[in-house]
Amino acid sequence: MDKNAAEATDITRLFAKYSGGLCLYARQMLADSAEDAVQESFVKLLCCKTKPDNVKAWLYRTLRNECITRLRKNKVRSEAAEKIKAQSQNWFQTDTDSSLDIELLQQKLASLDEPLREVVTLRIWGQLGFEEIADVTGLPVSTLHNRYHKAINTLRTMLT
Repeated sequence: MDKNAAEATDITRLFAKYSGGLCLYARQMLADSAEDAVQESFVKLLCCKTKPDNVKAWLYRTLRNECITRLRKNKVRSEAAEKIKAQSQNWFQTDTDSSLDIELLQQKLASLDEPLREVVTLRIWGQLGFEEIADVTGLPVSTLHNRYHKAINTLRTMLT
């Protein structure tokens, strides 16, 4: 048996032996991505140049660190999302002479599917052309054009 096959067999054996306990441990910290964190720990074990003296303890320590990292990332993402949400409460600058119902328009725009809302936002508020939006999103111009027109027509229907 060559070295790679032996390593794969060893990892498979270790995974079968420890993954259940590792998952249980990870679920105490991460309800939704415990299995992913366990898998990441085994990937890190595979990447080790030298096998740890105590593989079981090493896996648990690595998993703990992975869980802490994921919790920190989730916290940062949540805080950033809250800041964005707080800042985006008023999408429009209010103009007292405007005949638009700003709150209604904002509510209707928020109710659009994300892909439609993204194109409208980039086109109108970002003042990007369809070629530029294609560069941003990686989508074809024709798709973006169709989404934009669908969004505008949907907004017209909602507002009439």
